[in-house]
Amino acid sequence: MAVDTIPPVTVEVAFDGGPYDSSYTWTDITPWVSSYETTRGRNSESDRIEAGTLDLTLDNSDGRFTPQKDWSTELLPLNVQTGTDTLGTTSGFNSSLSISSGTSTPHGGARALQVSGASVTSGTAIIYTDRIPVKPGNRYRGSYWIRKTTTSGYASVPQVPVIRWRDAGGAFLADSIGSAWDGVGGTWRQVTVEGMAPEGAAYGVLICQTSGAASASLVYWSDDWSLAEVAPYAPNVVPRRRVRVRTANLLPKDTASGGDVSQSSLCFQVDHVSGQSKTYVSGISHTGPGSVRADFAASGDGTTPFSASVRAGYFATERWAAWTTPRFTYWRTRLVPRGLAQVVAGRTYTASGYYRMVTTSATDTLFARLRWYAGDGTLAGVSSSVTITPISGQWVFWQTTGVAASGATLAGVEIGTRGSVSGVAGMLDTLQVEEGSTVSAWTPGGSIFSGFVEKWPVRVNGLTSEIVLPVVDAFNVLGTTELQRPMRQHILSTAPWGYWPLTEGPGSTSAQNLSDETNPGPLKASKYGGGTAAFGAPSVVANDDGTSLSITNVSNTKGTVVDCTNTGVNYPELTTEFAASFWCLPTRPSAGVYSNLFRVTGDDGQKAAEVVLDSDGYLTINVGFPDNTGNPGGGWHWSTSEIQLSSSTPSLVTISIAAGEGTLYINDRWATSTADQNGPAVAPRLRPPKYITLGGNISPVGPYDFTSGRFGHLAIWDRALTTEFKETYYIGAGGYGSTKGTFFEDEAARLSRLMRYAGFIGETVFDPAVSGILGFDWDEGATALEVVQTTAEDASGYAFMDGDGRLTYHNRQRRMSGPLRYTLGESTGLPYETDMSFLVDEDRVVNEVTFTRPEGADGIDRDLPSIATYGRKKKNIELHVTTDQEIMDAASAVVNSYREPVLRFEEVTFKSSAAPALFPFVLGVEVGDRVRLVDLPSQSPVSSMDFYVESVKISVTCEGATPEWVTVLSLSPASIADVWLLEDDGFGVLDDTTVLAW
Repeated sequence: MAVDTIPPVTVEVAFDGGPYDSSYTWTDITPWVSSYETTRGRNSESDRIEAGTLDLTLDNSDGRFTPQKDWSTELLPLNVQTGTDTLGTTSGFNSSLSISSGTSTPHGGARALQVSGASVTSGTAIIYTDRIPVKPGNRYRGSYWIRKTTTSGYASVPQVPVIRWRDAGGAFLADSIGSAWDGVGGTWRQVTVEGMAPEGAAYGVLICQTSGAASASLVYWSDDWSLAEVAPYAPNVVPRRRVRVRTANLLPKDTASGGDVSQSSLCFQVDHVSGQSKTYVSGISHTGPGSVRADFAASGDGTTPFSASVRAGYFATERWAAWTTPRFTYWRTRLVPRGLAQVVAGRTYTASGYYRMVTTSATDTLFARLRWYAGDGTLAGVSSSVTITPISGQWVFWQTTGVAASGATLAGVEIGTRGSVSGVAGMLDTLQVEEGSTVSAWTPGGSIFSGFVEKWPVRVNGLTSEIVLPVVDAFNVLGTTELQRPMRQHILSTAPWGYWPLTEGPGSTSAQNLSDETNPGPLKASKYGGGTAAFGAPSVVANDDGTSLSITNVSNTKGTVVDCTNTGVNYPELTTEFAASFWCLPTRPSAGVYSNLFRVTGDDGQKAAEVVLDSDGYLTINVGFPDNTGNPGGGWHWSTSEIQLSSSTPSLVTISIAAGEGTLYINDRWATSTADQNGPAVAPRLRPPKYITLGGNISPVGPYDFTSGRFGHLAIWDRALTTEFKETYYIGAGGYGSTKGTFFEDEAARLSRLMRYAGFIGETVFDPAVSGILGFDWDEGATALEVVQTTAEDASGYAFMDGDGRLTYHNRQRRMSGPLRYTLGESTGLPYETDMSFLVDEDRVVNEVTFTRPEGADGIDRDLPSIATYGRKKKNIELHVTTDQEIMDAASAVVNSYREPVLRFEEVTFKSSAAPALFPFVLGVEVGDRVRLVDLPSQSPVSSMDFYVESVKISVTCEGATPEWVTVLSLSPASIADVWLLEDDGFGVLDDTTVLAW
């Protein structure tokens, strides 16, 4: 499809959506945009990628973007009437109704409007107003008061408020519809509806319309009708609102390569029907760098469309190794959308694309349709399908239109056959989903920029006003999100009821609750005294730089505890689940004596759950179920551990209660279960907690069984813990406890963990992991962005926010002789500006690398000939990788790549307004794409050269008849990352420039 016009681009703000909101509504502000400039990426491959920026200039002449503006409501005059007006659309008027004025209990003033009639037809107007002048883009609120009599026969007839928008000639444009209301007879009720006047609107009509029917007589009273202009966006003109600049194509960019459909697309699913296969190819492309081949399986019934199909956009169940230790691999799954377009239920959308037959010996009728999904992945419906008739050797255009099903928030495209013919295959390209009944010229899907408003600076000049709105991407949010120490952050990410690290300094008398600051854990002594409790003892967790609580000098009835309920503050009532975890190194009691490590006392003063230590180091778990007094144990279920608690090494003790069974874990091992002794409780509801204590029992029944020892990191939950969390609390929270130095996970798992810690709301797109990263550590108050960047750099990759606002990670192998995506030059129809510069200098030469691996090798890698020529050019690297060989390879790769100066063209400019064929490229190019510049000026050292894109800067000025669109790419030479590939036509030659991959 030739692009000969500037494609539509929409600028939207979610005035109700902040960084941590998962649900929000986009508002189109494009008519007020006069210019914008976006920048994402970095200057060169050796820089860190920081937050991307968008400078958005808005016309604020009517004050709609002024923060904290006082919008006084101006009521527009209304004449309310009945009659035979058709109201400009399909719903007619109830001609059988009559209208009169009466004094019977008006809502306001002396009289009210009475409407009566013998019957009601569904979807017709009861009352409506005159046409009221409106301004496109402004918001209006219609309001009226209504009361029904209690006469039988119409009580089940609901009515809805409607604002009907018309153009200057009176033609119908659209409706803004409020919520249906059936009302209560005899009671006045205010009914409102709000909406924005659409483009072309000149008038609005406020209507009271039925949404049901009745044949019996009715009487409505109505009063105080108004239609008022409301503040467009107040009170939500505030910082940190979401902003995006997107193309008309609602499909996101391909998650693998930045384009819509390419040789490495991840947007297609075929495994929903057995026997199907898929092959990605780089040839026979219709538009852009590549297309996708679909092989349709002969697995259908020969009569039903889509018996064999591929789906562009779907929900995938991802399973990955979340972390790995020498003994365990922990797996996690999640349901994530892939290649789906965001939609609004009830609106019309059109999907389109191109199909090209691959084989002529096997043909079958093809069909295409839209699939609608709810946000949780549930299929909400499908649209009617269209038939695609392939033509040998040609690209065939197709499109299909449908209305988004109720509950739908996402949409995908499905293309399939009846599945009766073997060997049917074809190419798919230039897919598009767009709102409306038609599609514009194809552009790659996704957004140019997604981010958050920093501030709303208003500039006034006489009668005009504008705002230059600074917007930053989510890297800025991560850069202001401080993390607790790793152990603490790991626990907080599970949303515990309470979490007391117990790391206060000497002299403290109360423990901070990081989950609920209003409920600290004061130290409380037995009413008989005794026990010495002191904060500031050496940490009970090996790899935590904090301290712990020490309790000494206790006796059976005298001691000190951490009072988690702050002297009897009730927690919310439990149902059937509860859990607690804490680190401890207790002193074993003498023979015949038991120490109470942890206890929950119910509201009846009896034990609800407890963990008791005996003189041999065995633990007993007791759980009380109040409805089970006939069970063994008199209502308490108990069991003693099969393994001992260490007397020399700190241990993690965890209890988890669910389904009438209490389970005890010591470190990462199952220790015992109450079901082994008593079986599961018949009625497993738990006693509501009254007191929760660590280190002993202070219940009203009597204090006893206090414990000496050190304690740290106590957390409680109102739910049972998963096996995954119980194990990762011990091993996975950074290599704590006795496993210090043995924990590691790959960089993708680390990044996923960090996003969970930071509360990141958004998609993530990670290349396959290539490195093992050691147990992490950071200082208190480190930002999530800092740790994300460090993690990516540990694996010699990089992270950034793509145009759709997805956290994206590229591993180091992506640039090792990566695939070419675009060839740019006059001869390819994708011209660049020849006003460019190139240079060769020694500023980026590196010929000596000092490397360090924590708890591993350190050393120096150098290139002596380069040092002799350019002097010593040093670089230090510290990588938290798992092997010495990996960091030595990393150091060697840096020296090999940068020991000599390389030719650089640092920027290239494209003016796509003058060459619209560039738009699919400038809208689809992404950081990390490999491009080739051909037709370089004769003064250049070479006629063509390959680069990787380091940053994308787009400047658009919307003033005038034709917007001025300029794109500037920052580039780095691909040669410094290219490696030798066996039997590859381009990279299979061994010479003195060859670099081996690692």
